[in-house]
Amino acid sequence: MHARDAENVRRLAQVLRGLDAHYRSHPNRRVEPAERDLMLPGHHLLATRFGPLDVLGAVTGGQGYADLFERASAMDLGRGLVVQVVELDALVEMKEKLGRDKDRAQLPEYRRTLEERRARGD
Repeated sequence: MHARDAENVRRLAQVLRGLDAHYRSHPNRRVEPAERDLMLPGHHLLATRFGPLDVLGAVTGGQGYADLFERASAMDLGRGLVVQVVELDALVEMKEKLGRDKDRAQLPEYRRTLEERRARGD
């Protein structure tokens, strides 16, 4: 999920160009994400030279980046790259609201992991 302010979207579009990102839903032609599209709350399901990348403008109930930032923590991916990752309890809530088969299938494992973390005091 990304912040949809103009400056961040400009930077995101630049990074996506560097990754050779294009929409997966257009296999017969290469459609690249435009800044105007990244400003919208929709999902951008992309292919990059490193594999698939889903860029979300909003999630369940229209929650955007600012809504979920307080329920995220920093994760260091190495080489100075730090990203915000939504907390597991927030992810469980989102999956419960979605109610899709694939989300329901993941929920038992997410809940077990959440219970284990709580038992350890994480």
